[in-house]
Amino acid sequence: MVTNAFSAQQYMSIVVPGMSLRSLYEEYGLDETDLSRAVEAAGTPTGPLFPWHAGAVYMAGVLQFSTSWEFVPFYFFGFLSPLVLFAMALSGHGYDQTRDSADAAVVADD
Repeated sequence: MVTNAFSAQQYMSIVVPGMSLRSLYEEYGLDETDLSRAVEAAGTPTGPLFPWHAGAVYMAGVLQFSTSWEFVPFYFFGFLSPLVLFAMALSGHGYDQTRDSADAAVVADD
């Protein structure tokens, strides 16, 4: 979400955190699919919540609002997606904590 606040393009909220956090996920042995899920759930849908973001300008233009702030109360997905992400992370629901068979085979060979 922070990247969305400082940039006006959607792909920046995906690429910058994904590339920046990849080495930390590898260092701590975390699954890269969890990183992908976090970047997607927190970065992509929150862009239109910032009025200078390209997504907000597009939505305001298509929906014929005079400002991009007018549609924000109706944009439930932008608010709910990060909240669901945090709830899933806290509860552990949807996160696989086991290694897949390829990783287990490599560890067994050592």
